[in-house]
This record gives sequence, C-alpha cells and structure tokens, in this order.
Amino acid sequence: MAGHSDNDVVAIINLVNRYTDAINRRDWATVSDVFAEDGIWDVGGPDAGPFCFLFEGRGAVVSGIRGLVEGLEFLVQKSFAPVITVSGDRATASVTVEEESRAPGAIDGGHIFGMYTDHIRRDADGQWRFERREFRFIYMETRQYPGNVLPDRRG
Repeated sequence: MAGHSDNDVVAIINLVNRYTDAINRRDWATVSDVFAEDGIWDVGGPDAGPFCFLFEGRGAVVSGIRGLVEGLEFLVQKSFAPVITVSGDRATASVTVEEESRAPGAIDGGHIFGMYTDHIRRDADGQWRFERREFRFIYMETRQYPGNVLPDRRG
C-alpha cells in the first residue's frame, strides 16, 4: 500500500489499544490525548434510544465518556480484530468490541458486542488521533455479575 509504512499501522493499533486501556483504567488524560481537538464520539446511532450518545470536541468527548463510566462499579472493555486502511495522513479502522459493566450495588450488568468505525488522522505533532469514533451495537444483554469488585492494585 503506497503512502504509508507498517509503522503507521502499528501506531494506529497502539492508538486503539491506548483508548481501550484508558477506558479500563479510567485514565481521562489518555482518553483526551487519543482524540483530535475536534474529535467526535458517536455511539448507538439514531435507533439506539437511551444508548445513543454524541459528543463533539475533545473536551465534550472526554467529559461525556467520563460521565458514563465513572458511575459504574466496573467496566471492562476488550477491543480486537482491527482492520486498518492508511492513506497518507488519514486512516480508517474497523474494531470489534466486547464490554461488560455493572453499576454499584447491582448484580445485573450489561454485556455488549459492537463495532467501531474509526476515522483517524495524523495531527501536526505526528501523532495519530481519532477524528471520529462511531460505535454501533451488534448485541446487548443483561447478565448477572454476582462477584466482588476488587480494589485496584496496579500501584
């Protein structure tokens, strides 16, 4: 593929992984860093009802995601099978996601599968960032998570 190197693909895979890791760790500084200043996070689409979210601009994206995640007792996101196409300083990616979560005091939690369609660009500082992350649900269910959430021991 002309116009890019394998390093670009590796950097974009790293971008996807940094996002997932930041969500799992609740690392809002990294969530901020992986989005372009004018980045957009679009979840659910018009048919997703209460599971439809659209945040525009880095600050709104970070505060919107943080608002959704902070209220959960746990959230574990797994992303896999990225398919990436690079053209110069722009790229697209398709990323499959599985996510499990539970609210404080609950036993029932959410289990979802879905896919991100990403529009990514290399910013002036040379870093790849999400210009737009568009998530669409494939499957949703309520599951019981009766176990204990353990304290963070990453130290």
